[in-house]
Amino acid sequence: MYQPIIDHQNYQLVGFEALSRPMVNGEPVNPLSWFRQMTAENHAWAADLWAIRLAFESFVASPIYASSLLLFVNVTPISIMDVQFMLMIEKLFQFTGILPQSVVFELVEYANEWLPGLQERLQLFRNLGSKIAVDDVGMGTGDLQALVFFEPDYMKLDRSLVDGVSQSATKQRMLRALARYGDKFHHWVAEGIEQYDDLVVTRESGFRLSQGFYWGQPLPSQKLSTLHMDKELYRTRMEDWTHRKAETPP
Repeated sequence: MYQPIIDHQNYQLVGFEALSRPMVNGEPVNPLSWFRQMTAENHAWAADLWAIRLAFESFVASPIYASSLLLFVNVTPISIMDVQFMLMIEKLFQFTGILPQSVVFELVEYANEWLPGLQERLQLFRNLGSKIAVDDVGMGTGDLQALVFFEPDYMKLDRSLVDGVSQSATKQRMLRALARYGDKFHHWVAEGIEQYDDLVVTRESGFRLSQGFYWGQPLPSQKLSTLHMDKELYRTRMEDWTHRKAETPP
């Protein structure tokens, strides 16, 4: 499944995040619980590689695929630290044909800790041309440490800070402060955009990228289409035009 990431300042599709939907005995299971269980059983490496391989293969085969689009894939710090994992990722780039420059490796904290030497391992992925993102910023106590030491190219703002931001002065102040920091060093992606009012406030706070159900439900690769995304972007452009017209005095 793939969820679009949008440049809402310029009404452009930037890329997609690949969302895993694991099955056990033919039945869907909660992805977060499954990956945490795999990590607890020391199978994080295999689980991450399985998910990334499927994400690469399906994305390259999708009707919307273009090398200019970014693909965000989740990965655990434990997997990043494994030498064999790095070698397998290089082989996946060669096998699938997806460009390393098109891939953003999104760090998730299933292990609930940042491992010594992780910064050096991340540099190896950057040397290939890939980018690094940190997921769910604002959710954990180690977020600031991660931003300082890893200097991610993208930071994914946790949906808890975005949902209902149009109704919360506290959240609005937080978003403005984070945007000022990120504007100098990183790209922010606001996750969890579901309402137009929240999109407007997020954009006015200084955020340029967003993802969420407002832009559409996650879709399997074969159902991705430029026509669908053009429709959503046109809808937002018209919403903005109507909004600005209503605020313009006669």
